Amino acid sequence: MTKNLKKYDVFVYILAILLLILIASFFPSTETTHSPETTLAAPTNSDNWQDNASYRDTSWSGSGTSGSPYLITSAQELAGLAYRVNSGTNYSGRYFRQTRDIDLSAHYWTPIGYFADRIAFAGNYNGNGFKVTGLYINGDTGIGLFGYLNGSIHDLALEEGSIQGYYFVGSIVGYNENGAISNCYNAGTVSGYSSIAGIAGSNISATIRNCYNTGNISGDVLVAGIVGEGGNSGGTVANCYNTARISGDAGIGGIIGYNMGRVYSCFNTGAVSGNSAGGVIGETEVSTNSNCYFGGSCTLSYGIGYNANGSTSNTGCTRISSLNSTSYAKREGWYTTTSNWNSSYRWDFTNTCGINSSVNDGYPYLKALTEYTILYDYGDGSAGSSAPSVGLIDVTLNISNPIYEGDVG
Repeated sequence: MTKNLKKYDVFVYILAILLLILIASFFPSTETTHSPETTLAAPTNSDNWQDNASYRDTSWSGSGTSGSPYLITSAQELAGLAYRVNSGTNYSGRYFRQTRDIDLSAHYWTPIGYFADRIAFAGNYNGNGFKVTGLYINGDTGIGLFGYLNGSIHDLALEEGSIQGYYFVGSIVGYNENGAISNCYNAGTVSGYSSIAGIAGSNISATIRNCYNTGNISGDVLVAGIVGEGGNSGGTVANCYNTARISGDAGIGGIIGYNMGRVYSCFNTGAVSGNSAGGVIGETEVSTNSNCYFGGSCTLSYGIGYNANGSTSNTGCTRISSLNSTSYAKREGWYTTTSNWNSSYRWDFTNTCGINSSVNDGYPYLKALTEYTILYDYGDGSAGSSAPSVGLIDVTLNISNPIYEGDVG
């Protein structure tokens, strides 16, 4: 449009623009930005666990030491931990242990740790083989059960949740920096815009090991089953797998969306769709990966969707079309064949993993989150795993989660 346009022409031009906007409003948008896999489910109440003092409890049993950890026995006590951390106490050097399954579906959840304010949980959280269910979050940055982690989390499962955020979104942790996550899994949906994954949205100078994801993950950029963004050479992801659908626009991977760290002994059998998408890694520039596999529902031809040379690659990755069969990922012998895996990151079927065709759809399960023990009440205030030779006994049995000595009663 030039300065010589007549007023009439300007009026017609503006009218045409308004008409185009009006016409466009009648058609559905094709924009993919921040489109969740599913509609965020609503909890029982519309408020938040942290916002009301009556919803939270910080009167934990224990002293916070490794021998006498703080015990988290309820949703209220877990909310109390979120409140304390987000108020500025990072619990560095302190220990927590969950003693039962916890249902958070009554209210929306505020993550433990604020990434935006660099307030992190720096303690040790032992899920003790139990689950957190009904985790509903609709937030912005650093979204997960834990928002910002500098400590460690292990032996914890998340199920039946719906987590939605914008940046750095994961079920267990939104932003993992100098932290460690092990023996955890996610079975809930996770969605957002950038750095979105089943376990941790971002993994910076941190370690994730023996974790898996079975929940569908969706976003726009840097979306994956385990880690959305592995941002530097100090990050390691090992002995992890994904079986769920991963979808997005760019930087989409079965295990990691964008990686500059190390990926060892991982595999993906879930469908992966998007640009610069790989069966294992979406995009990578400077990274080390070895002994990784992809196949099954993942029909891509390459394990890495975009490398430093701007091309696809299978460096460190092997495609096996029938990876989701009993010949491979559902057979213990495949894991115990040492030549299949990185020598420093082999699968441990003695202490960590088990495999059974009737458990976890035949894929490896985490023993701490699936198997059980029997404890006998000896009637004198003590309990143990050895059956007494005489007398009547009370038996405590939990076939979903392990019951540890000291957690009886």
